[in-house]
Amino acid sequence: MTRTDPRPLHEQIASSLREAIEAGEYPPGARLPSEAQLREVWGVSRGPVRHAIQTLTVQGFVQRSQGRSAVVRAQPVPQSADSYTPFSQWARAAGYSFGQQTQSFSMHPASPETAARLGVGVGERVYDMVRLRLLNDRPCMVERSTFTDAVGPLLMRFDLDSGGISDYLAGHGVHYSVIEQQLDAVAADALDANLLGVSPGQPLLRVRRTSATDDGVIWEISDDRYRSDYVTFQTSFRRVSAV
Repeated sequence: MTRTDPRPLHEQIASSLREAIEAGEYPPGARLPSEAQLREVWGVSRGPVRHAIQTLTVQGFVQRSQGRSAVVRAQPVPQSADSYTPFSQWARAAGYSFGQQTQSFSMHPASPETAARLGVGVGERVYDMVRLRLLNDRPCMVERSTFTDAVGPLLMRFDLDSGGISDYLAGHGVHYSVIEQQLDAVAADALDANLLGVSPGQPLLRVRRTSATDDGVIWEISDDRYRSDYVTFQTSFRRVSAV
């Protein structure tokens, strides 16, 4: 607090704490000083301190709990919605560690809906994969993918917990050459909630993707569901002047 700062006391306190969080003084999961400690440091009453913590809560920097100091929340990691980069490559380029835990990998006949999306015949063999993806050791995304019979057998020979599949498939001539994506929100089902550590029904960011070869042959459809407090999607555009 300074005599020359014209801002209200709660804004000064919130700004100071926010800068400390962004500087890493209070990493994700750490607790802020107690209200009593903050009152002593700033020499103020309870009101401005509580107002400051409420401001940080609304802004998404901390999470409050009854009778305890506020906990610093992890800030969402931005990912571009203008293009597609496989999860492992995106995490590596952004400087984050990544991991994966395979929940299931199975072969079954294609249902009418799956067959229509993949462009294969009803009853043809397809391969379902469900994996939990980790970002800096935190559950981040539930990955549900279905592959055609041209790709599924390749993955049966790959350790799905060892890393991303994109580099492995590229080594076998399978590339993410043509991508179509749809972004929306979906309520977490029981599997999502259990794997991601959220409540059933909590909103998740969903990316539904269709992957194809250079000549347009579809080889994968996917449904990726992200914790919205861990990952955000951003897009950019430039206004085109009227001719």
